[in-house]
Amino acid sequence: MKSIRAKILIWCFSILVGSLVALVGVAFWQARSNNGPTRFIRQVMVTQAEQALRLAGEGKREELRAYLASLDRHLGGQHRVVDAAGRDYLTGANHSEMLSAARQPPSRPPILRGEIVMATSIPGQRSIFLVSRPPPMELLSQIPYFLLILSAMALFCWILAVDIAGPLRKIAEGVSRFGAGDLDTRLQVQRRDEIGQLGQTFDQMAGRIQSLVGAERQLLQDISHELRSPLARLGVSIQLAKRPGQRGEAFEQMEREVGRLGELVGDLVAMTRAEGDTNLVRREWVRLDVLLQDIVETCQLEATVKRSRLSLAEPTEAIELAGNGELLWRAVENVTRNAIRHGPAGSDIEISLRRTPAGDAEVTVRDYGSGLAEEDLTRIFLPFYRTDPSRTTDTGGVGLGLSIAQRAVNLHHGRILAENASPGLRVRITLPVQTYAGALQAR
Repeated sequence: MKSIRAKILIWCFSILVGSLVALVGVAFWQARSNNGPTRFIRQVMVTQAEQALRLAGEGKREELRAYLASLDRHLGGQHRVVDAAGRDYLTGANHSEMLSAARQPPSRPPILRGEIVMATSIPGQRSIFLVSRPPPMELLSQIPYFLLILSAMALFCWILAVDIAGPLRKIAEGVSRFGAGDLDTRLQVQRRDEIGQLGQTFDQMAGRIQSLVGAERQLLQDISHELRSPLARLGVSIQLAKRPGQRGEAFEQMEREVGRLGELVGDLVAMTRAEGDTNLVRREWVRLDVLLQDIVETCQLEATVKRSRLSLAEPTEAIELAGNGELLWRAVENVTRNAIRHGPAGSDIEISLRRTPAGDAEVTVRDYGSGLAEEDLTRIFLPFYRTDPSRTTDTGGVGLGLSIAQRAVNLHHGRILAENASPGLRVRITLPVQTYAGALQAR
């Protein structure tokens, strides 16, 4: 299989050679078809001969001498007037051999001692106009120049092939290394053409894949860490259950740990579903104002236990969009439970719904706690991330709630962000309305 460099060289060289052969062929054919001097040259010679022979016939030797010298100077070669025997009219020199060569059949231009000789006679004149001049460059004499041009063009073709094939080979090698597991591979192609765009696209893809693979590995490590503690406590509870006096406490501990494991598995399943393809997620009409009211009623008991006041601001209008009700429910519920869990006892948790000037739906959940450090405002959406590393699942859950919320919102092409409200933390969820409603109607 030929490389692209070889193909480029072969095609360019073939085109160049073909063009050169065609050019030479046309020139050779024209030279052959003319059978010596062209008609135009013959007409010019006849005109020159008429003038020269007229001066010779009138005996104007000096005027003839000046005229022939002018022709020699401007046209090159030597112009003479001879008699039928080939004797020069002005100098008396014998040019019979030249005259004889000029009278040969015109199958090709007559050449004598490296010069083309041509003779023209005029009816009524006994003298003959004889011209000898160096021949034009022969086709064979041009071969070295053709070869020089061919070599230069071959060099240019080689540079072109290297310029195209070199980056492609680099890209192929980078893709091979990346496929072999070297996720740090980057091409860093600096070109601005289509090859450069291909290299930049690969670098972006490689960065995204490396990020996803790294996140997956971190997720697996976090899951292993989260599972290790409840499993260890279950093992201790089982040992305690073997002792008759501690069975009740052991069973209660096992029940709590099984509940935590169930919550973790449920959150992981929800997060996996939130990562699904948007084309595979079931869509339906969702009334956000009704959904928020149901979430407030569901979370009210948990807020009451903490003596917090959970309230929903009266929506200014009913907002309906096409999406997955279960994922949207879990997204807003997780944000709400997170606000209840981390807000101070006896504080307010406020939920509101409004339509933005751009026409999107915006759900806001605010607590009145201490807020977060600026660097934690984006990290809280990472799986298993906790602002307090020492916090355990007994006080802070497994750390998947906000990550599930973010992935569910992203699945609906929305945005979720956290900001300090001074006091407290405000989480905004923005969901497009018109786009997805039109998409659902199209389905």
